Amino acid sequence: MPAARYWRIVGIETYAGGDLELSELHLYGASGRLDAAATLTSTVAPIAGTLANLQDDNLATVCRFAGASVRAGGFALVWDFGAGNAADGVGLRLGASADRSAFIAGCTLQYSTDGAQWTLLAGFARYAWPGAGTYT
Repeated sequence: MPAARYWRIVGIETYAGGDLELSELHLYGASGRLDAAATLTSTVAPIAGTLANLQDDNLATVCRFAGASVRAGGFALVWDFGAGNAADGVGLRLGASADRSAFIAGCTLQYSTDGAQWTLLAGFARYAWPGAGTYT
């Protein structure tokens, strides 16, 4: 597994091709959740909720992004583990809101040591919607 300071998801697709709405977004390593020690940022501001809602372990709070922004080139959700820190990511865990059509259908997970050059870890396609207020 690669160890890197930065991790991001890009190339995000939703079930209906519209808005993206999640209740949780967690980066996982072989031994469990990693993102609690990182700062999550987005290249686009949410239209509802906050990024903190994606890491609060509360499936009732949501964060929503406009579909046009999600589909536009350059949209990314980025974890930064801070100078001198690195994480070995392997995958994601997602929390679903009540809006199935806005759930993430697929994305690409990448990592970087410098925040400029990105390397593909994996492409994820066809996440199954786990049901409102539940995790994948």
